[in-house]
Amino acid sequence: MGASEDQISNIEQHFEVTLPEDCRQFLSTSDGMSESLPPAGNFLAFASPTRLVANNSAGSLQERFPAAAAVGGDGSRGLLVYDFRQDRRRWPCSTSPQRTGPTPSVRHPR
Repeated sequence: MGASEDQISNIEQHFEVTLPEDCRQFLSTSDGMSESLPPAGNFLAFASPTRLVANNSAGSLQERFPAAAAVGGDGSRGLLVYDFRQDRRRWPCSTSPQRTGPTPSVRHPR
């Protein structure tokens, strides 16, 4: 089970963004994901939507990167982060042709 409407609204308020309908639907039906992806078997995890705000509050992530949201990682120290600096009004996970905003990137510690 995914996030409730109240939890999705809390995510929008916390990150000061408006989620597109397809992203809202994904969050409401998904409880995160953890998989090894072919062909190399790289591990990728998306955080449960019910944990997004708490995960980003831990370790002062929002204080250090106020225009970003950690949404997952590689199961180690790498984070999957959405960067809102170009357009904070749109969550950039929309699959529609009119999608705007930055693309997700994985940052690895040096």
